[in-house]
Parts: sequence; structure tokens; C-alpha cells
Amino acid sequence: MHPTFVGRSGDVAAPFRCARIGVAAASAPVFVAILHADERMERTMHQMTAQAWRVALKAANRDDAESLCMLGYYVADGVRTRAGRLLATPDLPKAREYLERAAVLGSSSALIKLAELSSNASDTKAEMRYLRKALRLGDASAAYNLGICYRDLGCPRHAFQYYERAAALGELGAHVQIGLCAMLGHGTAQDFEVARKHFELALDPSGSNITPRDREDAQYWLALLNLLALVDRPQRQRARSWLLRADADGDHVAAAALLNVIGRKPKPASRT
Repeated sequence: MHPTFVGRSGDVAAPFRCARIGVAAASAPVFVAILHADERMERTMHQMTAQAWRVALKAANRDDAESLCMLGYYVADGVRTRAGRLLATPDLPKAREYLERAAVLGSSSALIKLAELSSNASDTKAEMRYLRKALRLGDASAAYNLGICYRDLGCPRHAFQYYERAAALGELGAHVQIGLCAMLGHGTAQDFEVARKHFELALDPSGSNITPRDREDAQYWLALLNLLALVDRPQRQRARSWLLRADADGDHVAAAALLNVIGRKPKPASRT
């Protein structure tokens, strides 16, 4: 079952499956398509000013790819002003029309959104077709999502290959999937050191193309590798540090469960 999709601006391009989605941010008169996702967010109607909406519609009439893409994202869920005035009701056929026009003009973000809509409609063939087109345009999120598609189809080797392509294109979240594949020997040879390497790569502080959830998961799996001594002697303090980071905002159930076992703070040394 795929995540619930909702728009939120300000982040870089990212996959829409596995806790990710596509959105568009508007800044009249220029509209920039931006992708992000969070499976824990609830679907809401997009908000923008009536003036910005009119500018967007005019720009779309001039076949501006970014404006068409933005309109496609917004019309799919509906648009209203902050005061609650309805500017556009949710209209998937119209959204697809805008997105298809943007895709023809070379918008990879539009192709990603079309893939998302196809995924929501359980049309995997169409979803993968749009993703392949976006990948040919160099979209890292397309490679990541193709990996997820192949994972769901029971083709782990193909999934792993696409995760690697996504990572090579700069998608940090793909390193989490590569790490899991290496840790479990799924789609590639089992290698705990390789798994650790990729979980650490996902946490590259200089990178931003990763969701908070993926970052937390990388920290969780690093902690587990340490606790189970799969990469070294048991490193409880190091594992505790990773788990505390993963559960920093109190929403990582698995990390919290392990912290309940080992304790959030080291036990004081016993006095003799």
C-alpha cells in the first residue's frame, strides 16, 4: 500500500514511494516544481493566493513547463486560499492534462507525478513507463522508485540495480535500500561491512536529498549492526547513540523499543 500524498514545499526532488511524494511550490511569477514526501502527513488541499493562481493559469496558457507541472500537482488535490476560498476542486483528469503537457515540454517532475497518479490507480505498467522516461532525463527519484517497483514485483536483483543508479545520481535515500539489501543478502551478496558503509553514506551531512524517515532508518540499522556485533564487537554505547538520533522526535517505534531494552542512558557503574 502506497503512502498518502500531500504537498509541502521547500525540499529537493525525492521519490514518492517509501515515505516520499511529489509536490510543487509556487512563487509568482516563476513556479518551480519541487518534490518531497512524508507518509505520516495527511492529505490536504493546497493553498495559494488568488492572484498567484491567476498568474499560474496565464503562464500555463503560454506552455510554460514549470507552471503546467505546478498546476498539475495542485489541481490533483485541489486549491484554496488561506481564508478558505476555493480556487479549484480536485480534478485528476485535468491534472493529468496539465502534467502530460509539461512532460512533453521536458519536465521530469511532471513525469514523476504522473507515475505517482498511476501508482495510486494500481497501474504499475504506466507507473514504470513514466518513471523510465523521467530516468532518461536524469531524475534520481525515478531510479529509486523503479527499484521500489521491482522490489514489489519480487525482482530483488533489478531493484538493487536501480537503487545503485539512484545513489549514483545523488539520491541519499537509496543508500538505505542498498544497505538493507547487503545486510539481508537480498538482490546482492550478503555483506555487513557494505551495509554499514551505505547506511553511513545515507547520513552524509553535506547531502540533503533524503527524507527525515530515511535518515532515522539509517541510524536505526547502524545501531542494530552494532548491537548484534555484525560489524564489530558489541558496541552498546555507539548503538544507543544511533538509536537516540533515530528516535529524536519520538516517532521511531522500533528504535524506541530497543532503547527500552538497553536504556536511554548508560547504567551507572556499580559500587563495590
